Amino acid sequence: DRWEDTVACRDGAPHSEMSTIGEAVPPPRQQGAVEDSSLLRKRLKHVKRCKKANDCTTIGSYLMLAPECEVQEAAANALADIGSEEAVDQLSRALNPQEQDGVPSVAAGAAEAALHALGAIGGPLAVERLSLAVQDRDAEIRACAARALAEIGTDASSAAPLLLPLLQDKYWDVRSSSANAQ
Repeated sequence: DRWEDTVACRDGAPHSEMSTIGEAVPPPRQQGAVEDSSLLRKRLKHVKRCKKANDCTTIGSYLMLAPECEVQEAAANALADIGSEEAVDQLSRALNPQEQDGVPSVAAGAAEAALHALGAIGGPLAVERLSLAVQDRDAEIRACAARALAEIGTDASSAAPLLLPLLQDKYWDVRSSSANAQ
């Protein structure tokens, strides 16, 4: 199973054996699958537990592989709260989906949640990653990246030259977000 093969907790136990309430937390079967609400709650609790342990790798796996947008957002917010370089690296992974068996490995909302979290973290490394994202071919990613740079404020001034072309973007949201970031 892709989830258990790629994700192990800090103590080496697979995620399916971990839970804050001592029960098994099964991995997602596949992205977009309808899941039981009890599994959703267990995944959200596990993200909180991993946040307390500063386990960025595990949280990053939830961001990338969880089918529920609530879990993706919780994972991105947990990484933003941790705010370390490792957290920025995990968030950056969500901006570069890799295809496995013809299916993108990042769920739809993960990139947007990651961009918002990078804006909350700030700092030179986050600005660097967001500077790449404002050049993305996807308009939603460009707009979210511009909003995240606006959230960082003057510390993101090095990205200003990359925002200028976005003022002429064909999508209104991209133009508006870029204007607000400058």
